[in-house]
Amino acid sequence: MTELMRLHESQVTAEQIDTLGHMNVRYYVERMTLANEKLLSKLGIELAEGQILRRTDTYTRFLREQFEGATLVTLGGLIINQEAIGTAGIHAYFEIRNAGTDDIAACFIVTSNVVNEDRSEEHTSE
Repeated sequence: MTELMRLHESQVTAEQIDTLGHMNVRYYVERMTLANEKLLSKLGIELAEGQILRRTDTYTRFLREQFEGATLVTLGGLIINQEAIGTAGIHAYFEIRNAGTDDIAACFIVTSNVVNEDRSEEHTSE
């Protein structure tokens, strides 16, 4: 795996808190999605007109609840291993950490593909 890069930082707002008093799951995914887009941009993978980025596989593990006011940092990097070589997609790892405690709040293993908007043709990075 490549070295983890700091890709996103934001604070948990009141709007992101669910009825149980902690951050709703969709906001973890939103942070990972922003970090994934930034990682791919840093790698020089840009979308052409008519293309979209599609996550074709996502493994998620939630480890620690996060609460209003917490600052969360998202780190990420490419997964490079023999199993991934020759398979479709760009494989990456992301973790969301609480900046105050350095605890991992959630982690993700993601496979992304660039596809045409009509979804008929897949483009992978080589």
